[in-house]
Amino acid sequence: MKIRLNKAHFPVNGLGPGRRIGLWFQGCSIRCKGCASLDTWGLRPETTVDADKVVEWCQAHLDEGANGITVSGGEPFDQPEGLLYILEKLRGGGDREKVKPFDVLCFTGLHFSNVEKNHPDILSLLDAIVSEPFAQSSPTSKYLCGSENQVLRILNKKWQALYHADGSEGPSTKHIDISVLSESVYLSGIPREGDLGKLLDAMKARGVSLGKVSWRE
Repeated sequence: MKIRLNKAHFPVNGLGPGRRIGLWFQGCSIRCKGCASLDTWGLRPETTVDADKVVEWCQAHLDEGANGITVSGGEPFDQPEGLLYILEKLRGGGDREKVKPFDVLCFTGLHFSNVEKNHPDILSLLDAIVSEPFAQSSPTSKYLCGSENQVLRILNKKWQALYHADGSEGPSTKHIDISVLSESVYLSGIPREGDLGKLLDAMKARGVSLGKVSWRE
């Protein structure tokens, strides 16, 4: 099984609770205006990887103490067969009792009703999902949501407290992780309105300039 993967990173702290594995699928048919990840839109055949290698990499980090997995993109549901394959493998072939407990959060620009109708098999392997297309004109401070119309749904009640869906006090602010690999800087998280411009200004003030960035053509 092959999938297109923009990047895989650990640890990720801004896309869900705890120290998480992040998987960004490559390719997006939704292409929301104002998306901060334009680099994930194209199909880019050179990003094709072996799904079993991705599973092995994830499993190694889970064994070392990763708390959960966040799947984003791009649009993960543009590659449903690959997404299902990876989740089934990590879930121990569907028997969650065989593996160490961890939660899986997925971001999608699809409407939740679409996922329910067309991808119930994948939905059954998720613990939480943030859905609906990103709306640039509707900024929000909601946890894990990029715009006001987006909704975080907890699919597995076991993890309600982890996501503060039980009414307990949750994260009060959003934050962005910054990691450096070779000459590239990677951001992971959900920026608030104006955050990316402030980041560029702060870097420029310190004498650091960026070439191509993911949120501009």
